[in-house]
Amino acid sequence: MSERRRRMGVISADSHVVEPADLFVACIDPAFRDRAPRVVEHPELGSIWEVEGIGYPSVELMGGAGRSIEEIDLHARFERARQGGWDASERLRDMDASGVDAALLYPTVGFHSYGIADAALLGAVLAAWNGWIADYCRVAPARLKGVGCVILDDVNAAIAEMERCRRLGL
Repeated sequence: MSERRRRMGVISADSHVVEPADLFVACIDPAFRDRAPRVVEHPELGSIWEVEGIGYPSVELMGGAGRSIEEIDLHARFERARQGGWDASERLRDMDASGVDAALLYPTVGFHSYGIADAALLGAVLAAWNGWIADYCRVAPARLKGVGCVILDDVNAAIAEMERCRRLGL
């Protein structure tokens, strides 16, 4: 590692997590638990996220960073994704191996969730994400920085969730 690189540090400004399969069911407001996004096994597509009848990309695609499209198994199961996607300690090991000092972390499923038509459900999904990513980042707050997500349909709700995100350290 060069002296210049050591002084400057390397920050990944566009890193994503692979949300754990139980994130939304476990973390969402209980009033929405039955409607929460969840991983389901599709006989033809492998592990996919599903909410309100909408399927999201293969979990393998979500964990496919650094691999060419030819190397990605479009029919893969959730357990093949890199553990650093949902385990902060593993993420830190991956970052150390790659020479990355800090990472700005975005959702994967969370971004797809913006397609949920029901604003109340979407708000609950995003609040669950925000709580989970804040916990994830507490493992190494100087190195892991989570991006909070807010619903854009309701200005007052957005402001309230942004304030909550700030209190959570996002």
